[in-house]
Amino acid sequence: MKKKYLGRKGTHTIGSVCELKKYYDLNYFDVILYNGLIGFGLDMAVDIDKAIDEAYQVLRENGILIIGWNNTDNSLNFKLEDLPAYGKFSKLAPAELGLKSTNRYEANPENRHTFDFLLKV
Repeated sequence: MKKKYLGRKGTHTIGSVCELKKYYDLNYFDVILYNGLIGFGLDMAVDIDKAIDEAYQVLRENGILIIGWNNTDNSLNFKLEDLPAYGKFSKLAPAELGLKSTNRYEANPENRHTFDFLLKV
């Protein structure tokens, strides 16, 4: 039986977000979206910091990192913005979402699913 491929053959990468440089060149992406990773596979501060740092390295200048996560007390026992790699980025407040002075957007109040927008400068 022949395998069925979704998407273009050879364009899907399977690996860890903590090892992006293993798969991609530096300054490769314009945008990276991490959604549903934090608290669902990436649970420890050291791993989340590593994933954010890897994104920083493979993003182009003025590249955007979007992090989607559930901003609840039982999701994380630390603040994302306290991680060293997070501090490498500038906070981005997309006007399209009505954000003016914050880079954080709560998309779903029920589970507090939140998106942080970060800019590599």
